[in-house]
This record gives sequence, structure tokens and C-alpha cells, in this order.
Amino acid sequence: MAPAAPRYAVGIDLGTSHSALAYVPLQAAAADIALLPIAQRSSASEVQALALLPSARYQGAEGELGPHWDQPWPALGASAAHPAATGQWAR
Repeated sequence: MAPAAPRYAVGIDLGTSHSALAYVPLQAAAADIALLPIAQRSSASEVQALALLPSARYQGAEGELGPHWDQPWPALGASAAHPAATGQWAR
């Protein structure tokens, strides 16, 4: 079976203050470029898909970020003793 032909072009901006993703179907005009929402925790109890991902990490003390700091996914290198938040919640 032959691999599927590419359908989209994707651009990634890894910025010092924010990161963003954009995409466009290869058969579309440049005007059809769209930002891809990035899922991230925006508060202790909410996950949102936002256009910009703040380049921020908050390293909390044990118990400081509450019982759900690791859901739906933990920050890289974080643990119960050293909880962390990234993105909008960290900002």
C-alpha cells in the first residue's frame, strides 16, 4: 500500500513568550491559513484549546497546585513532591 499523499502544510512558531501552530490544506489559497488550537490547562479545574501556548512553567511546592495538577497530563519532570504547571495556567 502506498503512503497517503500529504494534505496539509503545518507551521510551528516556538517563541520565547508564546508558541503557536498554523495549518493550511495544500490545495487551498494562502488566505485559508488557520491557527490550530492547543489543548492546555487554563486553571486548576479547566482545560481549554487556545490559539497561543504561553512559554511558561510554574514550579509549585508540594500540595500548592491542588490534587489535580497532573491531569489530564503532568508537566515534564513534575511529581507529587514537585508539582508543576505549564502554559496558560502557569502564566
